[in-house]
Amino acid sequence: MNGALIKRYRLAANMKRTTLANELNINVTTLQRIENDKISISLERLHDIAKVLGISIVELFDEKNLLDPNPKNYDKYGQAESRLIQYLKLQIDSKDSQIRELTESNIKLLDNLKTLNDNFKRLMDFFATKDLKGKKKTKKSIQKK
Repeated sequence: MNGALIKRYRLAANMKRTTLANELNINVTTLQRIENDKISISLERLHDIAKVLGISIVELFDEKNLLDPNPKNYDKYGQAESRLIQYLKLQIDSKDSQIRELTESNIKLLDNLKTLNDNFKRLMDFFATKDLKGKKKTKKSIQKK
C-alpha cells in the first residue's frame, strides 16, 4: 500500500501527524492506521492527502506497483492503487494504439510521397524531351541551347 510513502512525505514536510489529520478532517488514530497500512483509503482521500502535502498523487504510489504487468496482482496494493494502476495501463494502451495508428499513417504518407516523387520525375523527363510548343525536341534544338 502507500502508508509508508504518506508518512515519509509528511515527515519531509516537517508536518506533525495531528496537523495532517486536522487538515484532512480525520482523527489522528485513523491517520496512524493509514500510515501503517492497517486500513485502505479511497482514491479521493489519497488525492486530499497529496494536496495537503503539496505533492502529486502519483508520488504516493510505489513505482514497482505501477509497473506490475500482472493485473490480477493489483488488488494486493489496495483499492486506490489498483484503480490508478488500471487507469494508467489504459492510458498507456491507448497511447500505444495511437502510436501504431500514426506509424501506419506515416508509412502510407511516405509511400504516397515516393509515388509523387516518381511521377514528378517522369513528368520532368517528359517535358525535357518537348519544346515550348509541345513538339518533340530534336538534337538540333537541344544543341542550340
